[in-house]
Amino acid sequence: MAGYIDLQSYRKSAINVSVISPGLSIEFAANTMDVNDNTDFVKANVEFLANTEKLGKRHHEEKRRVLFFVVLFLVLVAIVILIAGIILIGSSRANKEPLACSKPLAAQTCEYSDEAKSLRFLNFLHDVQEAYYEVFPWEIPLKPGVMDTAVLKVKQRFKPYDFSEAQTRKISDKARYLLDKLKNMRLNADLLNPRERKALAQVKHYLKHSFGSTWFRTNYYTGNWLLGPDIFCWDRICRVGDLLSSSLMYFKPRNVDDLELLKEKLLLVKKGFGDYMRNLQYGIKAGMVRPVEACQRGLQAITSKYTKIANKGEKGK
Repeated sequence: MAGYIDLQSYRKSAINVSVISPGLSIEFAANTMDVNDNTDFVKANVEFLANTEKLGKRHHEEKRRVLFFVVLFLVLVAIVILIAGIILIGSSRANKEPLACSKPLAAQTCEYSDEAKSLRFLNFLHDVQEAYYEVFPWEIPLKPGVMDTAVLKVKQRFKPYDFSEAQTRKISDKARYLLDKLKNMRLNADLLNPRERKALAQVKHYLKHSFGSTWFRTNYYTGNWLLGPDIFCWDRICRVGDLLSSSLMYFKPRNVDDLELLKEKLLLVKKGFGDYMRNLQYGIKAGMVRPVEACQRGLQAITSKYTKIANKGEKGK
């Protein structure tokens, strides 16, 4: 067929093309040159892309190498700083003198103010602490300074929870008495040291709320001690077991007298439960009661604390 082109010979030379179709030799020769040029162009592009990829990989590796050395440098600097800090702290502690008040700061931090001294404010704070353990005798094992050497003191003053009306009123009246005494001292807070002003604010709040025992319902004049257990059982009646666990260690009997004393203290536990029940009955008669739902939830809460007694009777058997 005229004009047929053998591609292999077409790519070799224009002479072979002219043999097949002499009339088109010039045109085919030109096309052959164009194809050769395109082939060279493609090869050049491929080589360029290959070189570009190689350069990109090399550049990426260089960046990673630089980043590695930067991180390594920062880690070394951090280690050096840490070691230096440890050495400095150790040397400063070794050379540090025992803590003592320097004379310029003595009047501000270490010594009591003249206002507190003149009105015996510190003695009053001590009286508040002593009064607390007087009206809360079940807390005496937790008093600061009570150690094994004070076992006899604990035995003499300790009593289990007392829910009687008389004891509740005694707590509230004692707190009111001390609060009135504090007001009559007429302390000028502007003349007190910062920590003394803080203590003044705290003790006022403490006494306003019956020695800070709002949750335990020891304020006689609010009447909340007549309401019985609440839904969370935060009342002291739910913590009798915890109290005995932390206190009976002081009553380990060594002779008959110790055994009699232990029996006496345990009988007071029984009396406390009886007083609590009488308070609840008195509140019902006086109309000092919770809503029905709250009473039901309170009963469930205290039952969960004393499950065996609730299910098997007073002996829990």
